[in-house]
Formats: sequence, structure tokens, C-alpha cells
Amino acid sequence: MQMVRRREEMSLAPPPFSRHLVFAGNTGTGKTTVARLHGRILAAVGLPERGHLVEADRSALVGEYVGHTGPKTSPVLQQARGGVLFIDEAYSLTQYAGSNDFGQEAIVFVRSNPGLASRFNRTLLFEDYDSAELVSIVRTRRSPTR
Repeated sequence: MQMVRRREEMSLAPPPFSRHLVFAGNTGTGKTTVARLHGRILAAVGLPERGHLVEADRSALVGEYVGHTGPKTSPVLQQARGGVLFIDEAYSLTQYAGSNDFGQEAIVFVRSNPGLASRFNRTLLFEDYDSAELVSIVRTRRSPTR
């Protein structure tokens, strides 16, 4: 981590790895919680330039009509510059069959940066909880000491 920061201070090219992550998994597996914690950890060690977390969802990125998505997405990306951008439920950006929304525009807009896809080269898969884990979670949440 120190090496990354020093290289940035010296205006050197970043190391050959990316800090960008894709969290994949079903609803309720902890992706959002872990993403927020990841952002806090990065900020605590001073990795993001400004050390802030910007959370966005579909409504913050996708326009209501053709041509509205780009101007809506760009300010969110600018706000997140130097920090951590967390796109909650990013899968919802794709246009659903038969819908009249423009989620695909956000995907095209982000893909317009040729280096972006290569920056998201690590995926963390969040597996579904099994029955024993779910029982443990319920017991912990019902515990009077919580």
C-alpha cells in the first residue's frame, strides 16, 4: 500500500494491479456491507486521494429519457474522483426486456473509457448462506446482548 502511494506522489504509472473490485452474489449475501467496510479501510490507510466514499444506485446514474443518462452519470463519476465509488446493485443498470428505460446507456457511457474494463479485473463472489449460517445469523440478531 505504501508503494502505491509513493508511486502516485512521484507521478509514476500505477503498479500492474487494480484496486477496483466487482462484488458478485445474490441479494442478502453482504456485498453492500463489505463494500462500505472496504471503502472505510481504504480511507483509513489513505489510499484514495481524498478518502471519501460515494454511493450510487440506478436512480443516480440512469436517465429518464434518451440522452439523459450521460449527463446524469458524469457528475457522479467526478464526485467520486480521488475516492471510492460504490455502485449498489450495478446489475440493475442493464435494460430489462420490454422496458422503456435507458440503463444500457450507463453501461455504454462507462465503456466509452477504453481502459475501464481492464480496471475491474477482480471479482469477489459472495456465496449464498447455507442453513446453518442462516440459523446462526438469526440467533445472533435475536441475542439480548446485541
